[in-house]
Parts: sequence; C-alpha cells; structure tokens
Amino acid sequence: MGKRIGTRIVVMLIAMVMLFSVTSFISGQAQQAALNGMNSIQEKWTQLQRLETQVVKMVEEGKFAANMIVWYQNETAQLSLAESMPDKIALTEDIMAQMLAICESMKEDDLGGTSKTDIVTAMNNYIAAVRVVQEQAAEVASLYVAGDPEASKNANNGATQKINALTEAEEALNAIITT
Repeated sequence: MGKRIGTRIVVMLIAMVMLFSVTSFISGQAQQAALNGMNSIQEKWTQLQRLETQVVKMVEEGKFAANMIVWYQNETAQLSLAESMPDKIALTEDIMAQMLAICESMKEDDLGGTSKTDIVTAMNNYIAAVRVVQEQAAEVASLYVAGDPEASKNANNGATQKINALTEAEEALNAIITT
C-alpha cells in the first residue's frame, strides 16, 4: 500500500510540473505578444513625431525661400529658390501622406484614449494648413519665375494669418502625438 501512495504522489508531482511548465510557456507567450504590441505602438508614435519634424522643417524652408525670393537682391539666387519650390512641396506632400497612412493604420486600442477619428481629423487639419502655407509659397515662386517680381511680393503678403492657422493645427496634432 505504501508503494501505491508513493506512486500516486510521484504521478501527481509530474502532472503538476507539466501543468506549471505549460502555464509558464503560455504566460511567456502572452507577455511577448503584449510587449510586441507596445513596441509597435511606440514605433508608430515615434515615426509620426519624426515625420512631423520633417514637415515643420520643410515648411520653414518654404517660408524662408518665399521671403528670400521677394526680398533678396540676387536674381540668380531668387530664381534658383523659385524653381526649387515645387520639389520641396512635393517632398512635403509625400511625408504628409506617410503620416496620414500611419494614422489610418492605427487601431482604436493603439491610441491611448484618443479616438482614431480624432487623430485622423487632426492630421487632415494639419495637412490642410500646411498646404495653405505651401500654396502661398508656390504662388510667390511661380510669379517670380513668370517674370513678375511685384506680383510675387504681393502674393507673399498675409502670410502671418496662414502661419498662425498652421501653428494652431500643429499644436493640436502634437497634443495628440505626445500624449
């Protein structure tokens, strides 16, 4: 009878060790999946911030170029800046398309309490504000290339209101990205 109890205890111990091993394995897999999900979310937010920084830089370069086209007194430099404007705008459009694609690829649980609709709306508002500022810079450049520096100068007027609208849209987007 002592052997049967000993055998039962050994069988029970083996079963418990196996159950513990299976449970530990499943728990480890669940932790790894959760960590991978968090890393993916963090990567998306980091990429959005990096791209947004690039857009800010491109917009600043466009505003600077528009001002230089209007106020600089070197026709060669002014023409060069004006002719390069469409390429700068195209690059900015590509970056903004990447940003929008990241926002649209997010799942509701990726957003930490922010709705997907809110972030996509903020991104679209930001893109629209960037486009307004860039359209003005493009107009300044195209008028200069067309040989009308006075009209180019006039097209650069009113930039402050457009820049203020862009700043507001940028702040709203950053509030979502950095939370």
